[in-house]
Amino acid sequence: MKKLMILLLLILTCFAGVSKVQNKIADLTLTEVAGEYLYEYDVLKTVIPEGKCISYAFAKNSGDLVLLNNNNISYFLHYLDIEGNILWTKEFKNDDFTLKLEISENGATILLKKINYDRLDYFSRNILYDRDGTELFDLRIDEQELILSPSGNYLVPKPLTGELRDAYFYDRKGDSFYPLLTKNNIITKIAYHFCESDKVILISKLAGSKSQLLTCYQLIDRSCVELWENSYNPLTPLDIFNSSILTNGNWTGLTLSGNIIIFNSENGEIISELTDFGSDWFLTSEGNIILIKDSVLYSYTLMNTGTFRRNEIIDSFPYSNFVGCLELDDIYFVNIRSSFRYMRYAKRYLTELLANGSRYKIEEVFYRAVTANSDYIVAIKLWNEYEEDLPYDPQNYSKVTIFKKR
Repeated sequence: MKKLMILLLLILTCFAGVSKVQNKIADLTLTEVAGEYLYEYDVLKTVIPEGKCISYAFAKNSGDLVLLNNNNISYFLHYLDIEGNILWTKEFKNDDFTLKLEISENGATILLKKINYDRLDYFSRNILYDRDGTELFDLRIDEQELILSPSGNYLVPKPLTGELRDAYFYDRKGDSFYPLLTKNNIITKIAYHFCESDKVILISKLAGSKSQLLTCYQLIDRSCVELWENSYNPLTPLDIFNSSILTNGNWTGLTLSGNIIIFNSENGEIISELTDFGSDWFLTSEGNIILIKDSVLYSYTLMNTGTFRRNEIIDSFPYSNFVGCLELDDIYFVNIRSSFRYMRYAKRYLTELLANGSRYKIEEVFYRAVTANSDYIVAIKLWNEYEEDLPYDPQNYSKVTIFKKR
């Protein structure tokens, strides 16, 4: 009996160890990641642009990259192609604005936003560049900022809500136009988002009805053509003003008040709906969803029946800002921007790698671009504000490593 009790204790100890290992985070260097998980890729190039990298934007189709760096005196806007060549650099001063970056999916258009969030004088300066570094316009907008379309051909003001007459766009010259038209006068609220290329999804709330309309338009020059329209009856009452959208492949995911609606991008057919979720989620090219809810990271696989199969990836994921996920087979590179509570403005960019029941922390963030020429993975090392007192080493503050599949 005594031997049996000892055996049971040993078994329980082993299982307890497995449970702890699932939430234990080990550090991995980029070299270790390359050897263990990116073994089909070779390092093509490592680039260390001038200054400390504080922000970036990645063109998911072309793989082009734009970095926002500073050296405590000036700011630098670096543009890199997928081969790691710095095509151009812009140097400028900053007058205490909040800076944001966007790049079109094909890398042809870059948007630099200088935003003054003063509640008495909220405005943004929106500076647009083409791929050659030519400035296309520098436009000030009061109480709003601009958002770039996936193609880079158009821009829209944020917030994207209000009445239909408020739905206006800008072209690459900085000229505004109003292309959306209503077929009736019973629409009380609208929100609109770019879903892919030059397509726009208009979300309309009908007066006296729980139904909402999803309408897809194709922007052509300064006008639009309606492609499809579907009526949608949500499972729970939704506020369309609290909406966001992600598109990848043939599926589009729309968030309304925490609900995630998956529909076919070609015809608007509603595929499935997940209710009561937050905004931290990512849509894969297969139409699967990776999301965080109550500090738990889940993967939802879209089945042929139009429903989702839920898989719990990790049960302790206490990060504040989920900025994307690279999925390679059953390996997840989860890119995070986490704010430290004990430091007012400190931010930290990092990646958690989840593989075979283990989790690792990596100092870089990862993106993938599959072009006509090859398959690339880009690792970006950014400066983190908590590192202010560390000895200066350019490789710790701004480093881009490009892997190319052999």
